[in-house]
Amino acid sequence: MSAVKATDNTFKIGLWVRDAAAGVGTASFYEPKSGKFAALGHGITDIDTEKLIDISSGDVVTANILSVVKGENGEPGKIQGTIEGEPTIGTIYKNTQYGIYGNLKNVGALFVDKNNLYKIALRNEIEIGDAKLISTLENR
Repeated sequence: MSAVKATDNTFKIGLWVRDAAAGVGTASFYEPKSGKFAALGHGITDIDTEKLIDISSGDVVTANILSVVKGENGEPGKIQGTIEGEPTIGTIYKNTQYGIYGNLKNVGALFVDKNNLYKIALRNEIEIGDAKLISTLENR
């Protein structure tokens, strides 16, 4: 890379640094035995380029949900909230076009009712028909 002389007689280089990314999302599933979780739907993208961010690691923290906007045909919905930052409840190890993957280590901060867990179907067990959506927007 070399510097380029600008019209104001200064020299400039083309360098763009992004040192952090943050967002509010929802976990699609959590597997208690392994501690693995996934937040499926889409990966973490750069706000400026709209391209998938190549990340090596990241922290999972709790968020305070402020609003939910329903998606429309051709327009995705969104969740708006504030990131609480503490405590760290897990780490992200993979960001893909299908979602993020990671490990949860401090599940107690999520107020999960371990007496009310649901089994996840394997691909060959999925059938077309009615479905039940389970969601929590309150911390308790």
